[in-house]
Amino acid sequence: MAIQALQDAVKELKVQIRDMDDKRQELSVRIAKIESSTNSAHKRIDDLKKELNHEG
Repeated sequence: MAIQALQDAVKELKVQIRDMDDKRQELSVRIAKIESSTNSAHKRIDDLKKELNHEG
């Protein structure tokens, strides 16, 4: 009986670890997209600064 309880606990832990890994992967993808978007925004800001410096 105790062995069965341990097997069940291990199975549940495996499911939880798999779920956590899936969430971690999703967050990694989201972070990569945010980093890319941030880099684009910085480039646009830098371009605007250059335009303002040439006009002013």
